[in-house]
Amino acid sequence: MKPSGLADSPLFTRPKKKEQEQPRHHATIVASDQDTMVTTIQTNLMEIGKEAATYRLTLNEKKKIAEIVYSLKMKNIRITENAIMRIALNALLYDYEKDKSKSILKNYIQHRTPNAKEY
Repeated sequence: MKPSGLADSPLFTRPKKKEQEQPRHHATIVASDQDTMVTTIQTNLMEIGKEAATYRLTLNEKKKIAEIVYSLKMKNIRITENAIMRIALNALLYDYEKDKSKSILKNYIQHRTPNAKEY
């Protein structure tokens, strides 16, 4: 066998080079936008919430939040139900302020309210 190895064998065919795919532009935007959202939420959560508010949750919603708190507690990560609710609210507000026409809130309102198509 030649020193060049198996590549010289008639049974060996070199794989054709695929055209290198360019990464999708929107994937890069999503990652950086998510980083921006997380930074914004972290900044907002540093401010201590002093305004009292009461919201009604379903038993299932309350259980799911409690499960998150418990599972993180088992990993020695402390987070409160209040912090989780504030994170969720800030994520919703960020999404709405970024692009009202494509926001989760707008989609919810349009699906729930038939006459809100022009909203």
